[in-house]
Amino acid sequence: MSSKILNSKFGRCFLLNQIRTKTHPTPAKVEFIQGRSAIGKPAAFEPVRLVIEKGKSYSWCSCGASKKQPFCDGSHRKLNEVIPEGQDKFAPLRFVCEETRTVHFCMCKSSSNRPFCDGTHQRLTKSS
Repeated sequence: MSSKILNSKFGRCFLLNQIRTKTHPTPAKVEFIQGRSAIGKPAAFEPVRLVIEKGKSYSWCSCGASKKQPFCDGSHRKLNEVIPEGQDKFAPLRFVCEETRTVHFCMCKSSSNRPFCDGTHQRLTKSS
């Protein structure tokens, strides 16, 4: 089931995969983002700025173990094997953008506006 993400600044996007639904207002004026995953380990303590292309699909890494950061390479599957039943598992946030835009992807994996950066990395220490 696809759900719309409406954003006047970043264009409209559609989520391709949902685990659970959670609504997050973002500083980037995205009205909502849906999807939920366990919070992964930080891949970096600053966002990465990238241009996302119209019509292209993306899978943002939520676990922090991907070698293709900020995007998923499937590393979460191995991590999910050891997570006890009933706890949140890792899953990528998948989306397609309808407009080419520059965005800041979260690399600390702790943003409340995932996959976008909300500045949470500034409050984290590197020992996290």
